Amino acid sequence: MKKQLVLVKHNSLESSFKQLDIIFCLLLICPHLIFLCRHTVLQTVPIMEEAREECCIICTLRTSDNDSHLVSPKTYDSWQNLLKAAELRKYGPITDAAKELGGNEFPKIYYHRRCRSIFTMKRDLEIILKRNTNEAIGNEDVCSSKRLCRRLSVSRVYDPICIFCEKVKFVKGSKSREKLTKAAELRADRTLRDCAIKKGDNKMMAITSRDIVAAEAHYHTSCYKNYTRVIKKASKDDDERVNEDDTYQIVERQAFADLFEHIRTVVIPNKKIVPVSSLTTKLESSMISGGVRIIRDSTRKHIRRRLESELANSIQIYPDDKGKLLMVPDSVQLHDAVLEIQSLRKELGFWKGKVTDLTKITDQVSSAIRSAIKENKKPTPFPFHPSDEKILYATAGEKCYKITSHGSTEVSALQCFQEEADGRLLLHARHAADEGYHTIVICSEDTDVFVMSLAFHDKIGASLFQKCGTKARRRVVDISKVAATVGMRVCRALIGMHAFTGCDTVSAFAGRGKTKALKLLISHVDYQDTFLKLGQEWVLSQELVDKLETFTCLLYAPKLSSTRINKLRYHLFCAKKGEIESHQLPPCRDCFLQHALRANYQAGIWQRCLQQDPQVPSPVGHGWKLDKQGSDEQLVIHWMDGQPAPQAILDLLACTCARKCELPRCECMANGLKCTDMCRLPDCDNQPNQQESEESVDDFDDDELED
Repeated sequence: MKKQLVLVKHNSLESSFKQLDIIFCLLLICPHLIFLCRHTVLQTVPIMEEAREECCIICTLRTSDNDSHLVSPKTYDSWQNLLKAAELRKYGPITDAAKELGGNEFPKIYYHRRCRSIFTMKRDLEIILKRNTNEAIGNEDVCSSKRLCRRLSVSRVYDPICIFCEKVKFVKGSKSREKLTKAAELRADRTLRDCAIKKGDNKMMAITSRDIVAAEAHYHTSCYKNYTRVIKKASKDDDERVNEDDTYQIVERQAFADLFEHIRTVVIPNKKIVPVSSLTTKLESSMISGGVRIIRDSTRKHIRRRLESELANSIQIYPDDKGKLLMVPDSVQLHDAVLEIQSLRKELGFWKGKVTDLTKITDQVSSAIRSAIKENKKPTPFPFHPSDEKILYATAGEKCYKITSHGSTEVSALQCFQEEADGRLLLHARHAADEGYHTIVICSEDTDVFVMSLAFHDKIGASLFQKCGTKARRRVVDISKVAATVGMRVCRALIGMHAFTGCDTVSAFAGRGKTKALKLLISHVDYQDTFLKLGQEWVLSQELVDKLETFTCLLYAPKLSSTRINKLRYHLFCAKKGEIESHQLPPCRDCFLQHALRANYQAGIWQRCLQQDPQVPSPVGHGWKLDKQGSDEQLVIHWMDGQPAPQAILDLLACTCARKCELPRCECMANGLKCTDMCRLPDCDNQPNQQESEESVDDFDDDELED
């Protein structure tokens, strides 16, 4: 069929609408017709666009003060940004233009650059979006779950977005996106449904109304963990902490109010320049008098901000030449400050003229202070003794001597038969308190001394301190304050706990420090009783051994309920599928018993540190033994009674010594074993003799016959 050409004369805009109706009718009859205007081809673009070209679609003006011409969107993204702003503002001309489009098209509209910038301002759009959201929450709270069910039920599967946050999420601390996890286990569906019911979350209950595994729901792992995290019930400690916070805030608010009143009534009228540090001190003293024991760092940190926000029109805060802040009232005028500076300079110059010989003045001041101290007949506090005479106590063996400027005398009260100096320190401290000293400082770096000081400070009638640290970083620990914070019962139990978890004479558990043991001791009263009994008697009872064994199991595996150390070794070995080092396992029961004996022996010595002649038995049989080395006997640690492994395994052990088996290279000798036939050197000094070999063979044969 031939295409027909119909010419339409475009005379005026008024007649174009009538001609348009005729053209549409002709198109219905013959769709192959092409209509041409007098100058241009008349396409299917509506006549309304010609009207749009004449003015800005936003301000409806032809020109603007800042823009000399109109512009139109160049890209599809630019049009989408304008359309989103129009939808938020509910602006009809732009949204109506969007209805006429299809696909990725955008209309030919015009606007001023300034009008578009104001129209799409992000800050205003966020305010409008927030207002619309708040209005929609009140209307959609009841029906949201029903609408969500209807929306979700349209498709068989959910969209591949997180069902919790419904947005793209980035991994914390990086620029990479967090991957979505697809629901693959029914357990996740059940967990989410239970959490949604507990929280009363209508949205999540609507999502889990379908099987999220079948619906292919996706979520971020972090969102899932946050949503399903178990919220612990508030305990009594939490309630007390909340009450303490409330009390602190009330006292802090009242202290700040008093400080502001002081500044308004005293500082500002009198035109005083006050250091901010003095205001901080005044605030702290006010809070302490109000019942607060510890001032928080946030209170000191934000005092400048509080002062400036409360007294912004009355004060100014400036740093001095040393960086310290000064609060200057606005009532202080410039001429007053200048006059005060001049007067201070004159006074300083006067005193500079008076001071000619600084050394002479220093000597005069020091002699005046010395004479004033001598004339003072009141008792002088620490560190001076009432007699103003230095006294030295020196020990020689079991005896102790008091040395003064007049000579030396033996002190029978300090005669002691203890071998360790740690225990003698506490005995001397108690003697000093009996002599009238009110403050005693023990200079020691040893943890054993610190533990014994905590345990027996109440039996020393004086304030006890321990000085430790290096010359550059020296510190003094107040034993009384530490004991008051921890509690006297825990301090007494620290002796047994410290000896059991490792000290100078007792081995420690590999990889298990004292922090975890201390936390268990503080939180469990039963273990406090256990370690209080440790060292009271030289013989360990079976009941005490069982409790120590339970405590050791709790150190290694707090989540397991095992109370037998051999069973715990087996469970840990199986849990790691055999891929575990020996130092990661607790000791066997044989080694544990010897360890408990050594800890009880050492704790017994510490428990009797205030006795002059404690009856301490021999360490042999208490985790130690005598080892004969030639004609001499040496005290060594008795690790265990049995063998470290079955004899069949020990026979397969071998060392790799190339020339000679000797310590410390030979592994067999280092572990106290004899070399076997599997060793590299067949003839060495560590080979068992013929009698020992026959005994081992006989034992092996007897075992085989019994089997």
